[in-house]
Amino acid sequence: MGLGKTVQAIAACELLRRIQDIQRVLVISPASLKGEWEEQIAKFTNLPSRIIQGARAKRLHQYGKAGLFYLANYEQIRMDVEEINNTSHRFRILQQPSTEAPYSCHSTE
Repeated sequence: MGLGKTVQAIAACELLRRIQDIQRVLVISPASLKGEWEEQIAKFTNLPSRIIQGARAKRLHQYGKAGLFYLANYEQIRMDVEEINNTSHRFRILQQPSTEAPYSCHSTE
């Protein structure tokens, strides 16, 4: 906690965006931390972020809108996994609850 892991993950995504033209990053975290991700992205970059929220139909529409960072929580992902797998989110960050390892990053390539 307080070691700058979120900022480092954001910086890594910005670097991948520049070097490998990553267009979409799906950040999956506990629901209580989506706002923190949005604040940190706005604080350290000018990159667009989108909090995924609402009923399932609304969420599915949000995944398709323009943006770089898409901020979702684990409960949503369980219901939306098939549609998410069919989107162009090439890079995914999974923030574990604090009782586990803090982050896991996955590329879908």
